[in-house]
Amino acid sequence: RKSPRKISFLKKTEAQEKPFIKVAQNLWEEQKKQVIASIDNTSTADSHLFDETQAVVEFDKAFKPLIHLVFESAIKDILSGHEPKPAHTHYVDSVAKIEPILNERALRWIASRSLTLAKLLNGTTIEQLRKVLADGFEAGESIPQIRDRIEQYYTQANRVRATMVARTEVVAASNEGNLEAYKELGAEKKEWYTALDERVRESHLQVHGQIVGINED
Repeated sequence: RKSPRKISFLKKTEAQEKPFIKVAQNLWEEQKKQVIASIDNTSTADSHLFDETQAVVEFDKAFKPLIHLVFESAIKDILSGHEPKPAHTHYVDSVAKIEPILNERALRWIASRSLTLAKLLNGTTIEQLRKVLADGFEAGESIPQIRDRIEQYYTQANRVRATMVARTEVVAASNEGNLEAYKELGAEKKEWYTALDERVRESHLQVHGQIVGINED
């Protein structure tokens, strides 16, 4: 049975996932148009499909503000229930009104996370599209048939992949934001706690309850 805190967390993250899903779907929809437009000049699976460098820039630009918002919201959740120590007032304008101003460490994490995500998504897309093309060419399919394969690939990305990306990034940014807030409050240790449900992987169960320094992995 889920605790009230867990239920509250799930409701919040589900709401935060929606803009991630929409942004991912829009990015892939535009990318699909580029790929389909390039198919007429494609003769091998290794052909240039879209500008990966430019795609990374666009994905990074789109995801970074969303990650920032989730991270900042997580900090607010923690600090709204605690009064930070005087030495950590850069997050707080006053005791009554909490206005998180992300420090350099937090901003570095957000920038790194967003850029890594953009590179990973586009790198994976390139690999998977090459497999799609290779299968089509091997089957002797026509250009219209290969276009259909690409349409199906991006439809699947919009239905499944976008949700997976959203869920992963929202939880990651929430956890990191919480951790950053606890550091500001002077916490020195952290405990690994799993959901203890049927989806928890074995390696996570093995470290359930483990306590380490707050800066340790």
